[in-house]
Amino acid sequence: MITDPSISSGYQLKLIDMDFSLLADRRAPWHGHQGYVGTDNYRSPEHMTRGAIPGPASDIFTCGLMLYELLAKPSSILDRGPG
Repeated sequence: MITDPSISSGYQLKLIDMDFSLLADRRAPWHGHQGYVGTDNYRSPEHMTRGAIPGPASDIFTCGLMLYELLAKPSSILDRGPG
């Protein structure tokens, strides 16, 4: 919950994904050269591509993975072994 005096409750709920997330109006707490920070099964292609910079599309990708898991109820689409 984030304090927000502009609304009556005084707080604003933020839904975040299982990927690395931070508030867009604040500087990231890391500079991108220390390795991946987040849940491996929810990595977007940008997180796995050297030199790529994750952006809003990365969040949409991860949100899609989460929605798929919620609707299709698989154990994890990226954590399945052969067979």
